[in-house]
Amino acid sequence: MCSDPGGLSLLDRRRIEALVLGPMIRALQRELGGERAAAIARRVIEEIAKEQGGALRARVGRGDLKAFAESRTASRADGALEVTVLACRRDRYEFDVTRCR
Repeated sequence: MCSDPGGLSLLDRRRIEALVLGPMIRALQRELGGERAAAIARRVIEEIAKEQGGALRARVGRGDLKAFAESRTASRADGALEVTVLACRRDRYEFDVTRCR
């Protein structure tokens, strides 16, 4: 469903997605009503998240939380997200967001 983002930072990718999805969701709301449009958007976003999670797992070769935490460099590129990591273990990844653009 989603294509390879290439060299885009996560922040740039989300900006592009918002430019497309915002108007599309508003059009769906006008045509189908808010509740139906929200249900469709939620389903699509969940599918994309699962696909991206699967791609991440394939790229890093494992699916535990520590692998996820170690791979989060894209979310921190361009200062998109600054965090203070509180715990980073195989079974627990805890952090405080200290800055989000």
